[in-house]
Amino acid sequence: MRMQCRLLASETRIGRLFGRNYDRSVTDEGVPLLAVIDSENDDGTTGDIVVRKLAEAREALRRAAERSGDALQEALLATLREAHQTMFTIPRGAPGSAGGSSVTLLACAGGTAVVVHVGDGRLYVKQDEGWVRKTTDHTMLEGTRAAGIAPTEASNIGWQLGIITRVVGVVSKLEVDAFQLPVNQRLTVLLCTRGAWMPLDPGGEAKPLPGSLDGADVARFVWDRYVEDGERDNATVVVAQLTPST
Repeated sequence: MRMQCRLLASETRIGRLFGRNYDRSVTDEGVPLLAVIDSENDDGTTGDIVVRKLAEAREALRRAAERSGDALQEALLATLREAHQTMFTIPRGAPGSAGGSSVTLLACAGGTAVVVHVGDGRLYVKQDEGWVRKTTDHTMLEGTRAAGIAPTEASNIGWQLGIITRVVGVVSKLEVDAFQLPVNQRLTVLLCTRGAWMPLDPGGEAKPLPGSLDGADVARFVWDRYVEDGERDNATVVVAQLTPST
């Protein structure tokens, strides 16, 4: 079984509070591979490293996808480990020094979607109950909620939501989430950076997005809320439809 990937929407915007866009994305229907990348605390250099490593690994990823979901997952993890190590070779004071990146990516092997995620990007999947988040935000807020000590005041929720606890780069040990989703029928996915999902979910509660939205409609929904919220942060959205075929 092979997976056909049809890109429905891919767009990035520069927020009004920034002079440049730190976000990056990868949309490769041939692997297939989708990714959104948010460079944290630098000028986009660390995001560029992730994009470059994914490009260099393209053929290895494609061959791994032909073998199995497990092989593809390990190849993706190896690619992020290379990006992680490369970030530590940036000279002190140079662009990207001491910086890192949030990365949310999805690739397909047979009838399986492999997800690798670290940071505060998100993956949503269209289901009967709506567009459901499948990733976990690696933020202080998510950690305190998991420990049962979540803040209740809006000001505390806001600053805890803004503290990212895991990225590619910065700390010596790379910790990522990796899992696989079976794709038995057509599956529509939304990948987005923090700037895109924050206007929809300022409390970080990850409630499903409206299930009435199909395909590119969800991208328009995200951008409408982004504009209404003042277009503050850099934002990137990728929407694609995955269809298994024999």
